[in-house]
Amino acid sequence: MNAAALDPDPLAGCSKYRSLRLLGRGGMGEVVLAEHVALGSKVVVKLLHAELGTKAHLVDRLRLEAQALARLSHPNLVKVTDFDRTPAGRPFIVMEYLAGRSLRDELTARGGTLPVLDAIDLACQALAGLAVAHEAGLVHRDVKLDNLFAVAQVVEGASEAPAPLMVPTGTGIVVGTPRFLAPEQARAQPLDHRADIYALGLVLYTLLAGRGPFDDARDLAEIAKAHIIRQPEPPSRFAAQPIPPALDAAVLRSLEKSPDARFQSAAEMAAELRRIAASCAQVAPAPAGWIATVPLGAAEPAGVHAAPAPGTTVPLRPASPVAAAAPRADPPPAPGRFPPWAALAILAAAAVAGVGVGMLLLRLL
Repeated sequence: MNAAALDPDPLAGCSKYRSLRLLGRGGMGEVVLAEHVALGSKVVVKLLHAELGTKAHLVDRLRLEAQALARLSHPNLVKVTDFDRTPAGRPFIVMEYLAGRSLRDELTARGGTLPVLDAIDLACQALAGLAVAHEAGLVHRDVKLDNLFAVAQVVEGASEAPAPLMVPTGTGIVVGTPRFLAPEQARAQPLDHRADIYALGLVLYTLLAGRGPFDDARDLAEIAKAHIIRQPEPPSRFAAQPIPPALDAAVLRSLEKSPDARFQSAAEMAAELRRIAASCAQVAPAPAGWIATVPLGAAEPAGVHAAPAPGTTVPLRPASPVAAAAPRADPPPAPGRFPPWAALAILAAAAVAGVGVGMLLLRLL
């Protein structure tokens, strides 16, 4: 344990969990890498600050949200496994431990952009997890690159996920990151799951173009104003790679100012992205070394991902929609080995029925 970073130890006296080291600290609480004492497995523990633990309404919302998340079961969702209080009375939630690196770091390592179909695949995986959360009444509220986490199947050299701190939300309170705020969030207005569609569109835009549509806006007021009134250029305006016109149109639809003009569900957006991927998948080879899943359990068009059996390794589809020779199949990984960055997870805030304490994590395999 990093004694200096955990002085005092927030889990002191807790019989079930032992602190290992601090992962993050903010205005609402702390995030600690811990060990389950009986099982010896690593977990992530998120604790409210002691003074917030005395606010019954806040603790109750935290408990209700933890219960809602614990009931969700999906390959693209990270499990909430426990809710409790420390001997000192601090409420905490226990979540599955992840190791890897953020999608922002992954993007930097890969030159600042992802090939078109890699980006589409990751977006569809994010939408798969969001769809399940939305059906349960959860709104993510903070989808962004830093909350997308590349999860290592082999952990040598991997780092622990600095999972986000919990944030109370309510009417008139802005929750989220300015660069990824939906217009209704920027106005501190009531919002629903379509705010997540907007934010996911911004993530996809960045994966494709290496920047967002309003990166010229510098201060908070200017960024908020851009989300509210400025019409974004298509990602092809800034991308160094060819972007299919249909993908430009899909991204711009997700970024409509009015929620009614966006895709109305994560499933609808994923279906359109899969249709675009199918048209691109015929003209480029598939890179080796990634695991992909079928995003919403739906039947796939020819040329896109077929539904893998549990544990099956499936390569992502083509690196870009440029012309190429006949598609080729990449050799499977050597027996017993997994690619080092084989999954992704989204780490961010969520809210039950529009009001809650942020805790949602989504896994993208």
